[in-house]
Order: sequence, then structure tokens, then C-alpha cells
Amino acid sequence: MKRYLACFLLIGLMSITILGCQSSKSTGFSDADKAAIRKVTDEVVSISNAATKDWAAYVKTDYAENAVIFPPNTPAVQGWDAIQSFVTAMPASSDFKVDVLEIEGWSDLAYVRGTYSMTYTLPGDSGPTKESGKYIEVWRRQPDGSWKVIRDIWNSDLPMPAPPASAPAKSPKK
Repeated sequence: MKRYLACFLLIGLMSITILGCQSSKSTGFSDADKAAIRKVTDEVVSISNAATKDWAAYVKTDYAENAVIFPPNTPAVQGWDAIQSFVTAMPASSDFKVDVLEIEGWSDLAYVRGTYSMTYTLPGDSGPTKESGKYIEVWRRQPDGSWKVIRDIWNSDLPMPAPPASAPAKSPKK
């Protein structure tokens, strides 16, 4: 009986010691970090909705110098110059809105999940198209303490257009 009691006490003391040695882990990510990310997002939306769009300011406000974006239906685009060329070539848009649904982070990394909407007109279209979709961004705290996007992927909620009707296959000549 003494042996069982001694084992029980030993296990109890070990458990208390192990639990006592564990510190509560701080993620190093604060409400101030979330607010800083939201502020950058708001600035980018403002630039996107300006009558004259300053795409260089847009890119340098939102993205780290070596950021990679993953637009739908096109290869990845990396770096400020390439991203600026990409966004400059996009069709004119208006009414750009972002709804940040989630921001989580640990230390110097964070992710943002959200939705977006906008209106744009493609060359040759008879009228504007309303677009909506979702996105995921990975952010990194920069050496100066600011937050910048390092990875950005988004896609539309709109259905894919129907493929063009194909001509019936011709039977081989005999």
C-alpha cells in the first residue's frame, strides 16, 4: 500500500512540476498588429478607388519587395516591378471593397482571410461586370515594424463562363 501511495505522490509531483514549468505562450501578435494590418488594407482600398490610381503607391503600401501574388488564371507574379506591371494592366475598376473576416498571427507572420467586390469593364464588353470573391494573404512584419503582404491569392465567386460551342467533329474521309 505504501508503494502505491509513493507512486501516486511521485506522479502527482511530476505532473505539477511539468505543468508549472510550462509558461503561457505569447504569440507575439497583438491587437495593435491587427489594427496595423487593417490600416494598410484600408489604405490600399482607398488607393484602388481613387479617380487617378497611383499603382506604385498601391504596390509599395501593400506588398513586401519580394512578394508573390497568385492571380487566377495566370502564372504567379513576383516582386514590386512585376506586380506593378500586373495591376497597371488590369481593367479599370471601381467600387472596390474588402471585408476582412479573419486576422491571426504568430510573432512576425500573420494571415488574413477575407472577401472582396468590385465593378470593372473589360474592353469590348457592353457594360460593367460586378465581381466578388475571396482571398488569403500572408503578411510579414518588416524590419521597421510595419506589416506587408508576402503572399496573396484570390479567386472569383462568379461561375466560369461556358466554353464556346465547338463545331461537330468531321468524320475521316475514306
